[in-house]
Amino acid sequence: MSYPDKKSKGYIASVVGGLSGALALMALGLFLAGFYITQFAPLTPTTTPLTFGLMICASLGEVLGCWFVLRWRRYKLAGRTAALLAALIIPGWLLFLGLSFLTRSLIFAAFVTLVILPLIARLLTNYPGYFGILSKITNTFAKRP
Repeated sequence: MSYPDKKSKGYIASVVGGLSGALALMALGLFLAGFYITQFAPLTPTTTPLTFGLMICASLGEVLGCWFVLRWRRYKLAGRTAALLAALIIPGWLLFLGLSFLTRSLIFAAFVTLVILPLIARLLTNYPGYFGILSKITNTFAKRP
């Protein structure tokens, strides 16, 4: 069975996949953190493992969810989009920290970060020559005297 070529570029699918994957693995992370807190709370402080656990769950869930939905909807280059999204995770968390500092809202900053990163990854997948245009604009490959 063959499917016709899709006219859409997969932006909505990447955002929906990223958000749903991040929320699903964050829920699993909160469940496991609740188990950890009830078993080991008197022995260790719980804020640091909980924070890092939620960050790792959100990042991994966003990448896996984006890949899964793009693959499920049969968009081209789903793996490349997921790889670019994985590469954008560290700058994304820096964006999250900056937005949370500026807006004083962790929920807003997390939502904006989880929406913008899959969009950027899919944009770079659909238009791979974007870096070439960017280098021409910034004159990166100019010859030196």
